[in-house]
Amino acid sequence: DVPPAFHATATIEKESASDQKDVAIIHIPLNDMPSIQLADSSTVQVQDTLTIIGFPGNGDVSNKPTNLLTSSVNQINVSSIKTTDTGAPVIQVAGNVEHGDSGGPALDSHGAVVGIVSFGLATDTPGETSFLQASNSARALAQALNLDTTPGTFQREWSQAFTDYSATTSGHWHKAAQELGQLATAYPLFRAVTPYLNNAQAQARTEQVSQSQTTPIATPAGKRSSSPSTTIVAVLLTAGA
Repeated sequence: DVPPAFHATATIEKESASDQKDVAIIHIPLNDMPSIQLADSSTVQVQDTLTIIGFPGNGDVSNKPTNLLTSSVNQINVSSIKTTDTGAPVIQVAGNVEHGDSGGPALDSHGAVVGIVSFGLATDTPGETSFLQASNSARALAQALNLDTTPGTFQREWSQAFTDYSATTSGHWHKAAQELGQLATAYPLFRAVTPYLNNAQAQARTEQVSQSQTTPIATPAGKRSSSPSTTIVAVLLTAGA
């Protein structure tokens, strides 16, 4: 079972009809959590490659939480940009979109959400035509609620650590190891940092850098806290199959 510490009550703050734009804003009373930014879906072009993250039921091979809570990641290609009769902007895609992916985010090459897996149209030919709700529909709801979607402390530091982790400049492994180590100390429940921290530390042991580049970055020790004003508001992906 999922530990009670990871349970939270969600409240629907604003939603569109499921047969129209099929998105909603859900409020979850948690602070300083990982987040993904909503990008401008009008920048999506035909033949763009996107990445979807979902939890398709046919991927469940056991009832263990480690299986049920493990996401599936697939790449899809944009086939067309369209608008439904109800005025909803949608993105037609081709690729491995499965039942249970509905509500999952579609990410651009920068890791920002540009679409939300919504529905598919079955045909007599092999495969299905699948559609994403455009992220701008969710952005409109967020703007109507005057939501501040600025990344919090954790997300800013996590993004910076990953930027240094993937860099090619001299000393980047030392810097990433320091930053990931600080995250591991400040956020002990965020165990996803562990494999990246271990690799960065291993790479740093053989990285040739000057003495000035190995100076630790000074940051307050201990777990960070957030004020009530930083309560996370999440975008509900869509309700569907």
